[in-house]
Amino acid sequence: MAEAEQLLRAFGPFGVSVCNGPYGVFKWQKTNMTRIELTDTCIRAVIQLAFGPFGGRRSRKAPLFEIPYASIVSTTLLPHPARFGLQQVLDIVYRAGDDTHEVSIAAYNAPAKEAFAILQRYAPR
Repeated sequence: MAEAEQLLRAFGPFGVSVCNGPYGVFKWQKTNMTRIELTDTCIRAVIQLAFGPFGGRRSRKAPLFEIPYASIVSTTLLPHPARFGLQQVLDIVYRAGDDTHEVSIAAYNAPAKEAFAILQRYAPR
């Protein structure tokens, strides 16, 4: 995290699944290994390599993704496709150069709603 950034909310890695594109139960996901960080400038996903009482908290140096709020096209909060009611999916469409990309984050209800509120407040409309 850059010195000028302020961390607004972080959650994970447990209970968090991240996939490229729209979320799907049978799509390739990074599950229970990704920490989501929302700052006042961007949202990023950091891979947690080790955790727990004996593993410490080591992270991969480069984030899985880092999306500046200025590049976000749309954000949507959707019910999880498994319909268990414990999780929701935060879908983010963003610009990278001339292309648009999509990333989906499945998380427990409270962190997903809080992340969506932060994105609504900081991302352009």
